[in-house]
Amino acid sequence: DRSGSMDDDKKLTTVKSAAKKLVNTLNGNNSIDVRYNIVEFGGTADPTTNVASSSGWKSSASEAGTSIDNVQIDYDLGGTNYQAGIRVAKQQLNLARTGAQTVVIFFTDGIPTYRLSNPQAERNNSNGWSYYYGAGDHDEKGYNIAAAAAEIKGMYTNRFYAVGQYSKKDEKDGTKNLQTLVDNVNASSKQQYVADNTSQIE
Repeated sequence: DRSGSMDDDKKLTTVKSAAKKLVNTLNGNNSIDVRYNIVEFGGTADPTTNVASSSGWKSSASEAGTSIDNVQIDYDLGGTNYQAGIRVAKQQLNLARTGAQTVVIFFTDGIPTYRLSNPQAERNNSNGWSYYYGAGDHDEKGYNIAAAAAEIKGMYTNRFYAVGQYSKKDEKDGTKNLQTLVDNVNASSKQQYVADNTSQIE
């Protein structure tokens, strides 16, 4: 998640540090041959805008570390589009090595505020304007998480972990959203985890 709120409490910095620690730990295990792929996503009212992207598969810890370092908050794509990130992740999983065990770790700090499908007029509570692919500041009708749930039903992975850290205002809905993703993904092992603060992310 590279949405603007990831700048609060330096969450993105902490997530990147945790990801690099994980990469280094895996790299230190000589009994496994690991490949890495970093998918980043934001969100905007225009569904044709490229709000999610992938580093592509990396075969070394140093390459993965560079890809992690390159993830930056994009204030032009300041919203959160779960569906876009999940769609790119699915595409990359289809390019994984045949027979390889796959693990997906999904991290976000906010509710989904945009989506790619199912246009419905919704009013932004801040500026009063109406948008069709997410209001940009809420998901009161659940359209965005429903789109993400439909998208993730097409994801097949061995393990899936949904991790979040939310403001007190969003914690209840955020926790529910993570569970929705866990309930709909096709994975033999899957669970959600909500961190109370940035230190728990690591």
